[in-house]
Amino acid sequence: MLRFLPLLVNVFITVNSFGQVIDEIRPDNVDMGEGSLVMNDGTELKGVIRYNDTEGGVVSFEGGSRSGSWTPRSVAGFEFFDEVKKRQRVFFTLDFDDDKTGKRPTFFEIIKDFKTFAVLAKMDPINIKKKNDVLFDGGKGHRSTKTVVQQTETIYFMDADGLVHPYMKVTRKMADHDFYDRTKFKNKLVDEDLIKKYLKEPGYSQTIKYADDNELDLGVKDDFIKALDYYEQLIQKK
Repeated sequence: MLRFLPLLVNVFITVNSFGQVIDEIRPDNVDMGEGSLVMNDGTELKGVIRYNDTEGGVVSFEGGSRSGSWTPRSVAGFEFFDEVKKRQRVFFTLDFDDDKTGKRPTFFEIIKDFKTFAVLAKMDPINIKKKNDVLFDGGKGHRSTKTVVQQTETIYFMDADGLVHPYMKVTRKMADHDFYDRTKFKNKLVDEDLIKKYLKEPGYSQTIKYADDNELDLGVKDDFIKALDYYEQLIQKK
């Protein structure tokens, strides 16, 4: 599978809302920018790409007289320059066997492509729950409605055969209460041994030392990506 990733990337040429609660937990839930999209039949569309991951992944396109929105079943991949994050983002579709929904086409974002393996990210649909609470103030109870919005992102290693292995889950939970708002992040390692399996020597040891020297937690997404950036620099020098 990995040997097809560069081909997909080279094809690209860079050039409904849940309301306020969703906007607060993911103000950039509809990411957009100039880019291109490749349909399953090989048709390439160039224009403005919008990606909404709140409901399992929907990509929209606008360019010239054509526009449309598609799920992963119809799209081979897409890329765009994210105006919010100020970086190029590349996605491709992979048949993924989900424990809840079974095997189905799913959008994965390419975080890093190291030729012999890749690091990918997959965002789950947003989950919304509402419940009534009773808050006590001065001995008096007040009824209040709390809306809890949660979304989980999973970081994977993908091997040369195209098989994905979960490394980390990052969950963002936002409680929207009548009296307060609260947002929590939770990083959970699924299989920490995957780093040693995929990062080869001598780059592995140097990367671990770099992480230790810079107090990076490889169980936290942002720190993990910084370590991957360093590893990438090491292997490019070879």
